Amino acid sequence: EEPSGPETAPPDGTPPDLERVLSVWPRVLNSIGASNRMLLALLKECRPTALDDGVVTLDFKYEFHRAKIDEPANRALVGQVLSKVLGQTATIRCTFGEGDDARTARQQASDRDQVLSDPRVKAALNIFNGRVTEISGG
Repeated sequence: EEPSGPETAPPDGTPPDLERVLSVWPRVLNSIGASNRMLLALLKECRPTALDDGVVTLDFKYEFHRAKIDEPANRALVGQVLSKVLGQTATIRCTFGEGDDARTARQQASDRDQVLSDPRVKAALNIFNGRVTEISGG
């Protein structure tokens, strides 16, 4: 069953922001899951990461999931349900690997490169015939 009533749109008519999209996302999933379990499974592996001029960016963990949701019929259905829940027209844009997980992986690679370029670390690795297995803040 699709949501209705006062929770559908912001009471003051202001355009939604990403925080609002994130707060209604479970309702979007429930609504889609009631009619299409496959889409629900795919959408559970993504998260809204941006909202710009009515376009909600969904970032996926897996390329296959992104590609399936990005098919025109699926993209249209998700956009329709999202529009109804938000109370205003919305479309979706699907991305792969641009969310927090990707940023975290890039940051870890950068941190690793920085640590391995430190002459003191190089000397310790050489002296003890060691290798870096983990980097933690500190």
